[in-house]
Amino acid sequence: MKIQKILLLISLVTIIIATHAQPNNNRLEKINSQKVAFITQEMNLSVAEAQQFWPLYNEMTKELASIQKQQQQLTRIALSKAKQLGDEEVLEMINKHLTFNEQEASIKTKYYKEFAKVLTAQKLLAFYIAEKKFKTQLLKRLKQDKE
Repeated sequence: MKIQKILLLISLVTIIIATHAQPNNNRLEKINSQKVAFITQEMNLSVAEAQQFWPLYNEMTKELASIQKQQQQLTRIALSKAKQLGDEEVLEMINKHLTFNEQEASIKTKYYKEFAKVLTAQKLLAFYIAEKKFKTQLLKRLKQDKE
């Protein structure tokens, strides 16, 4: 059983690295690999569950990344031109920001329904807890690295 879990982790890490590989992004690849291993372990996924769950998760991540990129661009524009913008432009940017938030919520809802088709309710809960736990630990590590 332990060998199965180890093989599962190795194959999942390989899949994530292959799908997210970008030149000179070793740090991001390492974080993604750690995330996959951590979440898989916390959820106690079987091989069959992992084969169904991770492709869905990767799709969701791509969709969310697209929206987050647009949101970051909007934020950069707002910060660089904050004092030059009129009220209408500011309100338009705020509305765009809220629209991005709605799109993110819609994507998460869509994938929650997909995850629920391949995971038990307990494993779905374990996923959300593990994801939050990983983010908290990552932020802690990044903060320590800065100091």
